[in-house]
Amino acid sequence: MRFQIYRSPDARFYWRMLSRNHRIVATAAEGFASTEDVARAARAVRTHATTAAIDLTSVQGGEWQWTMRVGGRPVAVSAHGYGRRLEAQAAADRFRAGARDAEVMDRVIQIGGAGGQPGERSQPAGEDDDGWNDRDWTSEGTA
Repeated sequence: MRFQIYRSPDARFYWRMLSRNHRIVATAAEGFASTEDVARAARAVRTHATTAAIDLTSVQGGEWQWTMRVGGRPVAVSAHGYGRRLEAQAAADRFRAGARDAEVMDRVIQIGGAGGQPGERSQPAGEDDDGWNDRDWTSEGTA
């Protein structure tokens, strides 16, 4: 598993945890202003993965989700809903096991293309004050 950092169309940075088959397992509970802040948050999740509290919730009898909390504050949420509480608990347990050894990737993925079109692009974090190096883009593909 690995933590992938991305910049959303709202210009905030988030992490998402990807499984070995590239499926999104969990996401950050909040966005961050810089790549440094989001990377620090991902490392903190990794550090606390085995000991942090995990809440299981279901809204009006619907799908179950899990939320990891550190110091009472939500830091990670399941990327998917689960039909049964037991399935959500098993997913949280898999997240715990994978997060503690997960690598925090050093490339930033841009979610959404120009003009709101879907797509993903990546680039290394740069020295600009917004964290981007506008000269060094590489393509990750588009949708």
